[in-house]
Amino acid sequence: MTEGEPLENPVGEVRCEDAGLAPRLDSLEGKRALFLSNAQQAADELLARTGQLLLEKYGLAAILSARRSEGHTEELPPADFVIGGVGL
Repeated sequence: MTEGEPLENPVGEVRCEDAGLAPRLDSLEGKRALFLSNAQQAADELLARTGQLLLEKYGLAAILSARRSEGHTEELPPADFVIGGVGL
């Protein structure tokens, strides 16, 4: 950098638009849930137990699962809704 050259701001600028909420489902009965795990300790256990409870109580058609790690997410199967699980 030479003298007199302006410094660049390393922070940058973030622009966020409010996308609103997704439409609500009338019922969970017969729906396919996608459980997205961050692959951290306990996330899979939490999602498995949550899936079991939702199957028993609300009559889901299927529980699908996918894992996200190191910024990479595998191709996701089609589902009616998604639940993200975060472990520690």
